[in-house]
Amino acid sequence: MNNVKKAYFFLLALGIMSLMWACKQEDGYYDPIIADKGYDGDVYDYLKSKPGVYDSLLKAVDRLQLERTLRDSDITLFALSNASFQLALTNLNNLRKLNDRPSEYLSSVDGNQLDTMLSQYIIRGKYISDSLATQDGLRLYGVKYGYPMHGRLIKTTSSGYVNGGPTVIQISDTKRSQFERNWVSTTTGSINLKTKNGIVHVVSADHVFGFDDFVSRLTYVPHLQTYLKPLEVKTLFQGKIVADLMLWKHQNMRLMAILRLNT
Repeated sequence: MNNVKKAYFFLLALGIMSLMWACKQEDGYYDPIIADKGYDGDVYDYLKSKPGVYDSLLKAVDRLQLERTLRDSDITLFALSNASFQLALTNLNNLRKLNDRPSEYLSSVDGNQLDTMLSQYIIRGKYISDSLATQDGLRLYGVKYGYPMHGRLIKTTSSGYVNGGPTVIQISDTKRSQFERNWVSTTTGSINLKTKNGIVHVVSADHVFGFDDFVSRLTYVPHLQTYLKPLEVKTLFQGKIVADLMLWKHQNMRLMAILRLNT
């Protein structure tokens, strides 16, 4: 009789373990990937400790001389893997190929535009995921130019269950708009890695660097310079867009968008 009971409980335990494993395999029951052990070094050193993962990010950081910021400042970094940069460059170079133009690389793209886009992922202050758990999320600001971003802790959908998936951070480029419908957002793959000077949240690998702006910022439309003289550009850019005055030679796609709004 005892042997029968032992066999029964063994089979019951095995069944429970199998059920739990199956649920995990179906992504219907699991916790978010939380890097809670921390790293005994600064943010820059952490990126360097992951060869093959953040090489492109480090290349951009080094080119823009942001190493000191990642070493000394209190920051939250939404870290981009190599895949995010590769997706952006592939999109850009596919378009350039259609126009018989040579390929671009992180070492050759316009530095001002690269600086503007990368700075959106480096946030002033330290924000662990719990600090973004309010219903409306939190307004965040880029460390270099104070560009307005937005962060919110959300539950994802999994196996058909709304909010049944892992907890992730949704990070959004607000496009300087108060209306969420105008924002471009992505989510994290892992969160809350603590370093000596900051917090690192890892952006999902399918995110395209630049929040949909990479190609438009780096695409040159030569005919616009034929129709616009510098004086006309100054008149066009007076007021709230005056900060973009010096970008018109490099950022003609953006200029074209402004022209559409003003004609």
